[in-house]
Amino acid sequence: MLLSSKGANPYSRLFYFYLKGKVEQMIVNLNFYRTIIIRPSSLIRPNSNRLGERIGVKILKGFNRVGLFRSYRPVSVSRVASKMRAEVRNVVACGLTVVENDSI
Repeated sequence: MLLSSKGANPYSRLFYFYLKGKVEQMIVNLNFYRTIIIRPSSLIRPNSNRLGERIGVKILKGFNRVGLFRSYRPVSVSRVASKMRAEVRNVVACGLTVVENDSI
């Protein structure tokens, strides 16, 4: 299981998304029997001391209230963890599973 990021793309011009995309690509190329990639948007972390992160989450929430950038809606770390547990328990799946932010 790999915790990646919404917007991960090995061809992105933005370094963060490029790096996440390259890591995903490298993991998939290892051909594990089962690979799960989770791609959340901004994480809501309790007691975060990162000012930029807190401001970014508030801005995204504001946009979401008026109907903008809904696919980039911030998600809590506990919700991401719950989705990760649920995906691991899904023994029916094999191969590659990519879970986008909208499904978390």
